[in-house]
Amino acid sequence: MKSLLTGIKLVELAVIHLTYWLRGGSERTYAIPSDILNFDGDNVIAVRVYDVRMGGGIYDSKIGVYHFELVQPLLSLGGVWEFRKGHDPNWKNNESDNTGFLSVFIPHYWESVVGPYNGHAWYRKQFGPLPMAEDTTLVLLLGQIDDVDETFINGVSIGRTGDESTSQQENFYRQYRAYEFSSTLLAHDNRIAVHVYDGGQGGGMYSGPIALLTKTDYLLLKKQLAEKTGLSWDKTTDWLLGRD
Repeated sequence: MKSLLTGIKLVELAVIHLTYWLRGGSERTYAIPSDILNFDGDNVIAVRVYDVRMGGGIYDSKIGVYHFELVQPLLSLGGVWEFRKGHDPNWKNNESDNTGFLSVFIPHYWESVVGPYNGHAWYRKQFGPLPMAEDTTLVLLLGQIDDVDETFINGVSIGRTGDESTSQQENFYRQYRAYEFSSTLLAHDNRIAVHVYDGGQGGGMYSGPIALLTKTDYLLLKKQLAEKTGLSWDKTTDWLLGRD
């Protein structure tokens, strides 16, 4: 990673790196969606900290904003999504409106929005046309989801991890989601819909990376990460937004 200097434009992806006092020191690495940055003027970073005992606050580390010289996604998908508790199969369809849906920032545990809750919920995200060759194989990265999910593009299921009956039998919440699908599913206006079921404790789309790539770039990215960091894909959380 290279530190961003004044006047250098962020291409697609950046992270802000902070270290807080927490159980002897815990690093924070957060993705910054490029569409919220002002490349022609000033930007403001605001950090709200709560401490319950001993020393508190931002106390150490190389604090800064960084960018990666890695394969860039077609679309970075961390940020604002629609969210609604409950379950209605029609919510996966593009024709379904956003009545009853909240705007939430992901990754997050949904308890931070709706309080203690176990059960079904849906996340949705809209995006427009993407430049690519016809019939390209794409990979949708959804990070880690607690507990199980089924994911749809424009109403068509592209993958699932676990189901309601097995949500507490396997460590599905630790698995990184990467679902392949053909670009022929895409249109001018597109919707990602993720049906999540949580059987206990924290629930939701709680960790990244969350992005859309071509399969070719996805495989290249995994290779780059292994070469640059020496870590496997599922252990690399510095790209987009990992939170382990």
